[in-house]
Amino acid sequence: MDTVNPPITKIAFAHIYPEFHRSRIFDQAWAARFYGAGGLPYFAEIAGQKGYQVVTADEALDHIRQGYWTPESVGLVQDLDAPLGKELLQLGVKPLMITCLEAPMYAVPFYELLTFWAEPFPVRLMYQGCFSHLGKPLEKPGAQNISVRFPALYSDECVMDWRPWAERKPMVIVLGNKYFQSKQRRSLSFWKKKNRLKAQLNRSDTWKDVLQTELHTARLDTMHHFLNQGWLDVYGSGWDRLDNLPIQFQNKLKPLLQKGYQGRCENKILTMAQYRFGLCLENQRYPGYITEKLIHCLAAGVVPVYWGAPDVANWIPENCYVDRAQFDSLEALTRHLEGITESQAKEMAASGQAYLASPEGQRHFYPNFAQHLWDCLALS
Repeated sequence: MDTVNPPITKIAFAHIYPEFHRSRIFDQAWAARFYGAGGLPYFAEIAGQKGYQVVTADEALDHIRQGYWTPESVGLVQDLDAPLGKELLQLGVKPLMITCLEAPMYAVPFYELLTFWAEPFPVRLMYQGCFSHLGKPLEKPGAQNISVRFPALYSDECVMDWRPWAERKPMVIVLGNKYFQSKQRRSLSFWKKKNRLKAQLNRSDTWKDVLQTELHTARLDTMHHFLNQGWLDVYGSGWDRLDNLPIQFQNKLKPLLQKGYQGRCENKILTMAQYRFGLCLENQRYPGYITEKLIHCLAAGVVPVYWGAPDVANWIPENCYVDRAQFDSLEALTRHLEGITESQAKEMAASGQAYLASPEGQRHFYPNFAQHLWDCLALS
């Protein structure tokens, strides 16, 4: 037996969300509440079959401090700048992988110190833009930079039957009401309290880039345009109260949402399948940052109207979606959408389903993402 480098027999997941603690995130029903987290219960199952015990970082810390586990027996998978991950590393656990499935807009302190946080980890599973964030290469001899495809689907969530074009309503968007500057104001005191960003937020290079690449403003403009056209139905939480939005959007959207807001929906994908077009604008334009917004449209068999990752065509076939970035105005976009025939839409939907069935597209499904996560760790 190697007493110098004892084998890892436990894996600790460190996350920034307290809701994941006490290993609750490995419960399927609980994980289903959080976009992107549905793969973690499958990962725990795969690791368990290989003889590894998987817990969240808070439980690993308890076991180490109480003397039940040795730090050397624990490997760490850390999400972003999770503080409990730092504590585990200080105790001597082995860094395995760091992950990032969040946009810079909502993780400014992490992105501002991205090289620092990633340095201990031999595997970095992140958006493509992370590997050259603001022109700074994320390089380390022997380390692997692996581009992530956002996990967003369970195995049975694709809508396979084509709903006739004439039976569909025009356009849908499903998301909660949020606006980046109001969220940053709520978060700033938290970041200062935790001392996670010494410089003022509005002086950081990452935040300056966010101001240039955010899409919340464009999303609200686009919603206003299509609501005014009578096309758009809006689902999701918070659209019955708009006080978090800039005053001009409160004034413009409030009367239109009295008709266009449909409340929450029980099943996002089945709801979207009733429409021709799905409006999906990401939070921010960032390389490789392609989230459930586009993937759910493909699964629902609607035509996605997408705006987000500037390199989206490197990840998703161009014949699956309409790229808003290719149009000079919302009026030009509208004319293009009006000209799409049922046969063209059916071809786009089929291309989207074909992508999801491909090896690359399969990584968007939680069980396959979990297997990919395990394979990236390269544990025996």
